Amino acid sequence: MRRFTLLATLISSFLVSAFSQDPVASWPLDGDAMAEVGDDGTLHGAVPATDRYNNPTGALAFDGIDDYVRLPDSVFYQKKPFTISIWFKTTNEGGIMGYSSGPPTNISANHVGQLYIGNSGALHGKYWDNVTDPINGPVVNDGQWHQVVLTRDIQGQDLYLDGTYVGSRSAATFDLNMARSYIGTALTDNWIDSPDGFFYFEGCLDDLNMYNEYLTQEDVTDLYQREIIGIVVQDSFCIYCDASNTSVGFNALSPERGYGNTVIGAFAGHNSSGTGNVFMGHKVGAQSDVSNQLMIGNGEFSPLVLGDFEARTFGVDGEIITREITVDYDNWPDYVFSPNYELLSLRELEKFLDENHHLPGVPSQDEIHADGINLGEMDATLLQKIEELTLYMIELRKENEDLKIQHQEMQGRYHEMEERLRKLEE
Repeated sequence: MRRFTLLATLISSFLVSAFSQDPVASWPLDGDAMAEVGDDGTLHGAVPATDRYNNPTGALAFDGIDDYVRLPDSVFYQKKPFTISIWFKTTNEGGIMGYSSGPPTNISANHVGQLYIGNSGALHGKYWDNVTDPINGPVVNDGQWHQVVLTRDIQGQDLYLDGTYVGSRSAATFDLNMARSYIGTALTDNWIDSPDGFFYFEGCLDDLNMYNEYLTQEDVTDLYQREIIGIVVQDSFCIYCDASNTSVGFNALSPERGYGNTVIGAFAGHNSSGTGNVFMGHKVGAQSDVSNQLMIGNGEFSPLVLGDFEARTFGVDGEIITREITVDYDNWPDYVFSPNYELLSLRELEKFLDENHHLPGVPSQDEIHADGINLGEMDATLLQKIEELTLYMIELRKENEDLKIQHQEMQGRYHEMEERLRKLEE
């Protein structure tokens, strides 16, 4: 019962998440320093690592010696309100993020140990507010993935860990001339619980996002719930949801490459690279590079349902059983009964049938075999033929009535001539 309670709670948390801000800068850190939003960073030695969703190149590993990533200058310089969110995992210590007025080799530069894990394994963080006393958090070097959020406005700053409030400072922040930002290192000279000099991070970092907003406790909780990746129930079920993709199922949409995809099912969309897809079913869409497609199947057979969102097409590879189908069609053949409608004569129709072996306007067997049938168009065509047949019947009725009249007249003349002949014989 615990398993299903956890699953229901987990799904509920995604459905009710209210946080909807888009980042102004974003680095997925998928084995590189390329930006998803904003300008790319510069990679210095860090290497690809497995992220919290078991993607083998979905994060960056730092050696704790000299690895770091330099972010674009002034990425958050003097910006208020502002929020930074990043995921980390370590069993050691080091600077998760820092900013300064000089390069990592310049120990005399102005510097801030913005986010770091101290010698004690505890989390510390702050924006510069004229003192080196940071906001101090709990021990986090437990080898598990954690999300840290540092947010500020004109009145102060708050630190959060895994969606939970850690602490605040009410003093105003200012960045002096410190426009250079780094992850994987921080100059923590004279800061508590840290060595002098640059403090390099040993561990993994993932998904660095920045927002031009001050986030409340509710915002941070919602952000944490939205960015949870790799939640597994008995090693068989997981949910992944972020601003780019949503997937439900073990190794679904793994590794993540495209965006705007929604997949459900174990290995659904696995190792795919397209965008805007909806895949449902075990292994459906795996290894594919298609985009804007709908696929529903079970992985053992070809997909039962195929759709193309861009072309606005929908197909079923099999028999459809339904109680009712409504077709929206604009060109209904009422025009057949217009006085100006040109109806072929029966002689012309006979000639066409002898030459083509199908009715005019009706697709041939070869055309049906190649292109299939448009239900709305075919129903309209069949109705057109029925209406034309009705006109032929009306025309034949008129001809038949004329023949009856002629027959009656001829019969009257015959009787008249017969009567005259009888009188002559008398």
